[in-house]
Amino acid sequence: MGDRRGWYAQCGFESVAAGFIFPGRTTVVAATCLDSGDPLRITVRDGVVESEEPRGVVGYVDIPFRAWRPNLALA
Repeated sequence: MGDRRGWYAQCGFESVAAGFIFPGRTTVVAATCLDSGDPLRITVRDGVVESEEPRGVVGYVDIPFRAWRPNLALA
């Protein structure tokens, strides 16, 4: 895993959480907004967001938190 430069995740939350696999290393998440098509870029190190482009990037899940467990396949 150490020399690999690219990985893929199934969702934005998973991609940011993947940084915990590489403690002490910077993880860059590059994606496209599914709503606008604009590029997104988030830099994370040890669970801390170091930078985000555009500023104020948020994640959205259209399932209430109380319903996450029964709908994990949809999230």
